[in-house]
Amino acid sequence: LEDIVIWISVWDGTYEYEDVMMEPDCHWHEEFTYEDIEALADTSLYDGSGEYHITTVEQLAGLVKLVNEGESFYGCNFYLDADLDLAGYDWAPIGWYYPANNGYLWRDFPFEGCFYGNGHTIYNMSIIAPNQSNLGMFGRTLQAFSIHDFSLVDCSIEGQFYVGGILGDNINRGDSFDMTNCHVTGKVKGRMNVGALVGSSARLRLQDCTAVMKDGSTDTLVGDLRSGYMENCTIEME
Repeated sequence: LEDIVIWISVWDGTYEYEDVMMEPDCHWHEEFTYEDIEALADTSLYDGSGEYHITTVEQLAGLVKLVNEGESFYGCNFYLDADLDLAGYDWAPIGWYYPANNGYLWRDFPFEGCFYGNGHTIYNMSIIAPNQSNLGMFGRTLQAFSIHDFSLVDCSIEGQFYVGGILGDNINRGDSFDMTNCHVTGKVKGRMNVGALVGSSARLRLQDCTAVMKDGSTDTLVGDLRSGYMENCTIEME
């Protein structure tokens, strides 16, 4: 026993702690094409008033930029007051979600406003990101998001999971999500939870909506519907 050495460790009340919930080092423009949005974005419209009338491609790009950098616009109302043509631009969804590989880390930047199309149309929206999820004009929304009287014509949207023409995924924690008199034409495709209008949503109320999809697109209006209902809605394949 002469060679035995006994070590006694006394805790001094301090410790080193690594926060495993820390957000990963990533940014939305690393997941989606960023250059067109950054070059176009006009954010001057969004002055905190809570009611915004969009009339230009630049203002729409400004909305993409602000939401994807953390402004949810909770409770705000947006009105599309002109037809917009996005031909020639690589677009990005309004709102996004980045799940990390270990299941603990994420970035979640949803849109939480209401969007009124006023019968107007957005043409030629192209969001091509085959390895990304939560894709659509709105990629990720939360709570009582709603959209009315709007058309998305000749769109081309391609992703992996939760892909829709108008909405990729709505995370609903109680309030219903309303989509009325909305219409989509073009191509929408992905691997799972893919719909011409909506990729995935809970408590969805879908009324008077239509879709006309090109060959190779999804043939369903909503990829994953968890409660809610559809009324007077149709989809056709070209």
